[in-house]
Amino acid sequence: MSTPGHSRTRQLAWLLIPGFLATGIGPLWVSAAQPPTSSPLIGEWILTSSDRPGTPSGIGVRRKSFTDTTWSMVQKDPATGVIVFEHGGDYKLDGTSYTETIRRAGSTTANLIGQTFTYRVAVSGETYTQIDGMWNETWRRAPQAN
Repeated sequence: MSTPGHSRTRQLAWLLIPGFLATGIGPLWVSAAQPPTSSPLIGEWILTSSDRPGTPSGIGVRRKSFTDTTWSMVQKDPATGVIVFEHGGDYKLDGTSYTETIRRAGSTTANLIGQTFTYRVAVSGETYTQIDGMWNETWRRAPQAN
């Protein structure tokens, strides 16, 4: 059973909700309850060292980019500018365990499509380290474009 005061309170609440949403208070309530999902890998990285730098060497020219859920790697020949290889896909980061699956690739690495690799990773400041015994690499964060 509804009392006149209870009904009036409910009406007042319905009148105030649009005002909260319009001022941004509503979205703050929603976002505060959601856990952060941002990966420390997000951005572009440049290879600085590798046990297997490739031919031509990818040191200083191989780039790896991350969003919250996807990654992409490209390497050009520094002498000609021609793409040596490129591939990418999705990834999952759980603490120091990093798993990536290759979903797309250029012709030189197309044989990797569908393969999944797991590495141990660490991000410290502007340095990203990836270790698995076969692909031991260190990357530095690329400078932000102006």
